[in-house]
This record gives sequence, C-alpha cells and structure tokens, in this order.
Amino acid sequence: MTQLTQVSQVPMTVSRVAVWVSIGVVFWFVAAMMVRLMGTAVFNTQGASMVLLFALSFPFGFGALRLIGWMVGLRGVAMLPAVVVMTMTATLLDGIAFTWTGLYGLPLESRVYGAAWILWGVGCILLFALLDSREKNSPDRV
Repeated sequence: MTQLTQVSQVPMTVSRVAVWVSIGVVFWFVAAMMVRLMGTAVFNTQGASMVLLFALSFPFGFGALRLIGWMVGLRGVAMLPAVVVMTMTATLLDGIAFTWTGLYGLPLESRVYGAAWILWGVGCILLFALLDSREKNSPDRV
C-alpha cells in the first residue's frame, strides 16, 4: 500500500498532465519520423538492421527514461504516472498514424514493422519505469 501512497504524492494537475502529454507527442513524433526516414531500408525482414534497431531500443529506452525524468523532475515510483501518460499518448498517436497512412508514406509491410518498433520502444520505457520504481533507494524527485 505504501507504493500507491507514494505515487499519489505527485498530484496530477492539468498543467502537469499537459506537459506529460506534450512530451509523449514529441517522443512519438521523433520515432515516427525515424520510421519514415529509415523506411524500407530498415523495416524489412531482409538483413539484420531491424533486429539491431529493436536491440538498440533497450539502451535508448533507458536513456529516454532518464531524460524524461530529468525533464519532469521525477524519479522512481513518482515517475510512473508521468510515464503512463506519455506512453499512452504515443501509443494512441501511433494507432492514428498507422490507420491514416500518409505520415509514414511506406508500404504496408514496412509500416507494420515501424509501428511494431514504436510499440516495442513504448514497452521498453514502461519496463524501465517499473524497474526504476522498485529501487529501494530511488528518490522520488530528481
């Protein structure tokens, strides 16, 4: 029960949620532009480039979580609501972009792989946020 109490110590004000949503939009847009720029050269089943990109999502996700924590001034269990709002925003936007295909401008197969990579990145960031929240000595504020 203390974990839930600690999370609730960070009030979810409208301005704070607006910042979290904005950060989610920016991170999603950067990832979506990466998908568009890398295109069919990376997002295909030929070669190892897509596998390498998925593997690099782990260190990138960890670094992104640290950057986000620094930006919003939170860490540990207090960071979970922020990460949930940001990744929810990115996931919803990716669903829209995948449905209306003009943003990616790629063939269906590459769009599917690109959208999967963005979802994988969302999962990596959520995983690291969960692990960070479980650290015993993790301060709630940066």
